[in-house]
Parts: sequence; structure tokens; C-alpha cells
Amino acid sequence: MGFERPDDRHPNGPTAMIPLQKPVTFPAEAIRLSELTIAEAERRLGAGHLEAIDVKHNLALVHAARGEPVQAVALLEEAAASAVGGLRNEHPETLAVLADLAVAQVRAGRTALGLRKAEDLLPALIRLIHRDLDRLTC
Repeated sequence: MGFERPDDRHPNGPTAMIPLQKPVTFPAEAIRLSELTIAEAERRLGAGHLEAIDVKHNLALVHAARGEPVQAVALLEEAAASAVGGLRNEHPETLAVLADLAVAQVRAGRTALGLRKAEDLLPALIRLIHRDLDRLTC
């Protein structure tokens, strides 16, 4: 099953991967160029830089959309390790990667692990939402 990003939600948030009826096609050349972009971003900026993490996260979502959950999980695990090591644990991109990893693990057949990771994320996601609400109401 593939995934798509709804236009009305954050592109890299916990709601980024919504099941589709059939996998999305994505040209192999675009994937190759994304892989080259990841390598260059990591070389120039470091694997823990937000831009490098974001490119890897996006490529993982492409693999998920293509119905390739194993590749998506592998890239999301790499992006998660880089995000936790390079950004704050509660940085929005770190939380988005971890949430998408939990969903991808469920889609890859690792249901218990994915659900456990999703449960572990809930307190941090709630704190993030409260911070955003506090900013909006002040």
C-alpha cells in the first residue's frame, strides 16, 4: 500500500503518510538524483544537519508511496538516528521522522514495534502541540 501527503497538513508531520489504493509511480532517475542529493548534503553539511535529514526523510516517503516499505523504513531509521543526534529530541523534524518511521514499520509488518514507537512519541507530540497553542494564544 502506498502513501500520500494531504495538502492541508504539514508535509513532514505525523499525518504525512496516508494509505492510498495503489502505489505511486516515481521515476527511477528522480530517486537516483535524490540519493545523490543526500550524499552531497551529508558531505557538505553533515548527516545531522536539518537539510540532509529532510532530504532523506522525503526520499523515504517516496519509497513508501511506491509501496516499498522496507526501503522506507531503512531510510527513516537513518534519518531518525541523524535527527536525534543532530537536532533536539523534540525538534519538529525529529518528531516528524520518528512518527513516519512508526507508521512505516507498521506498513512493513513490524506492527508491535511501530505501535510501541508511536506510543512513545505521544508525550513529545502533545508538548509540541501545547507549545504551538501557547504561541498562538499569547
